[in-house]
Amino acid sequence: MQTLTVTPKMRAFVGGAFYPTGFSLVMYPSEDEALEIARRLTDHLFRIDDIFLVPPQVVLQEIAPTVDASNKPLPSMGSDGSIARSLVELAEQGHVGLLIRTANDQEINALRGVIANSNYSFAKAYHSLAIEDL
Repeated sequence: MQTLTVTPKMRAFVGGAFYPTGFSLVMYPSEDEALEIARRLTDHLFRIDDIFLVPPQVVLQEIAPTVDASNKPLPSMGSDGSIARSLVELAEQGHVGLLIRTANDQEINALRGVIANSNYSFAKAYHSLAIEDL
């Protein structure tokens, strides 16, 4: 498992907010919980190369700058900016994320099955045209 580095492809075309199309992001209150879910994911359909650890400092250093700070109290034109702000708030509280490549419905459903009874604080799938709750 690698630590996430936000690439230009992981940003919305309009506005530039964090929007990793073809991935899902799940956040947990602790790193131990996130790593346990990563282990469970590799026991199912997922390869370790398709899972990225997202420590709080990565959210604060690489995702937070994708949100226009001048609009922080206001909702963005789309939901991607407000969701990115939610990620920043969780990171400020120490939450740790996993970014998982979910290219199709089968992978999204497999992810749902693994995280269903876990203590996640955030879980979204990023599709090309919409963000879906997991």
